[in-house]
Formats: sequence, structure tokens, C-alpha cells
Amino acid sequence: MKTIKYTIIIIIFILSSSCSKSDDTPVIRGFFPTQIQKTDYSDSNKNRTYTIAYNSQNQITEITEIAVTGESLTKTFTYSSGLLMNISVSNNINSETTTYEYIYNSSALLTSIIETNNTATYSYAVSYDSTSNSYSLNDSGIVMTLFLDDENSPIEFELSPTLSFTIITDNESSGAFKNVKNQIAIQLTYNFIEGINFCFFHHKQINNIDFGTTNLNVINSRDSNNNIRTVNYNNTTTGQTVYGYVITYSERNL
Repeated sequence: MKTIKYTIIIIIFILSSSCSKSDDTPVIRGFFPTQIQKTDYSDSNKNRTYTIAYNSQNQITEITEIAVTGESLTKTFTYSSGLLMNISVSNNINSETTTYEYIYNSSALLTSIIETNNTATYSYAVSYDSTSNSYSLNDSGIVMTLFLDDENSPIEFELSPTLSFTIITDNESSGAFKNVKNQIAIQLTYNFIEGINFCFFHHKQINNIDFGTTNLNVINSRDSNNNIRTVNYNNTTTGQTVYGYVITYSERNL
């Protein structure tokens, strides 16, 4: 009986030790942008506040853009198997809605974007070039190409044949969205619809945006947690600040 008793005690000790070690496993935390305030120094009517929500997988589920007039646009994100499948856009002024649906092939490469609004549906073919790691979107013969780095963050944008710009990053310094997995569907949609605001979603710190004839020098400041807190886009020709951003974060489990 004593042998059985001691055996049971040993087993209980081992089990309790195992549970204790498991419970003591440190939880890894990271910072995620939850609000971005944009100042347009040339037109205050274009100032915006963006609020950002996430799901338990740390994927973006909602971005609300609030104008100075009080009008707001809410973009709701839907995922399946880790891929963005849909963005639904609504506003608080009227009943107009727009939906972007994303189609992928069997290799999980984006092949088309379908835009549907209250009156019409548009389809945009998307192709991927593995040699240059770039995606091209064809809008009725106008081809827009986004070149990506090794983390699938944008480094060059080209609107054939009229416009192109290069994003110069600091590979040693993280960007505001370093903890959010890149989604090419977000990069394409925000680049082509939102313009320069798509730079929000970069994994690396952006130092310069080169338009060829005009450069925007990007000045970043960081908080005590080494997160990018403020960003100013300065026109190197005029010396004027074009855009300013203030970023607020929340801490989440990774």
C-alpha cells in the first residue's frame, strides 16, 4: 500500500509541476495602431481620424475614417483561411455602400478584385510577377503596379505610363504595422483608392518617398516603447510639411 501511495504522490507532483511550467510560459505582447490622426497642411478640410479594430488573430477587422465634418466611412474586413476576402464600405450620411471582393487562385495569389456599389459592378484583373515580386492591377487598360519587398511591404508604385514613386525604407527600423501580417489585397485597395495613406501599412520605417521630380522626406519620432508616434511628410523642394500623422497604439497578445 505504501508503494502505491508513494507512486500516486509522485504522479501528482509530476502533473502539478508540468501544469505549473505550462502556466508560467510568458505571454508575448506587441503594439498595434488603433488610431491615426492625419493633418493635411494644405487643406484642413482633408484632415482625418482613422480608428482601427482587430480580431483575435490580430487581423484588421474595421477601419473608420472620420472627417472634420463628422461624416464617417467604415470599412469592414472579412477573412477566410488567413486571406482577406471582402471589404465592405458604408458611411453615416446616406445608404451608399461599396464592396470589394477578392478572388485568389489555388496558390493563394490574388487574381482579381470585384468592386460593387449601389449602381454598378466593376472587375479588375490582378496578376503576379514572381521575378519582380510585384502585383499589377488592370483598370480598363490603365495598369497600376505595386512592387514589394521580402516582407511583402510596398517599395515602388507605378501607374503606367504617367506616374511612379519609390518608397525608401530603413530596413533596421520597424514600421507602425510591424505586427500585422501583410495582405496584398489591403495594399492594393488602399494604394489605388486611398493614395498615399496606404503607407500606413508598412512593416518598416519609411524615410523618403521619391516621385522623381519631387521628394517627400519622412520624419519619424518614437515613443518610450520604440513605436512610431508621429510622422511628418516634408516636401524637400519647398521645405513645407505636407502631411502629419499622430499614431496611438494598444498592446495585444501576439
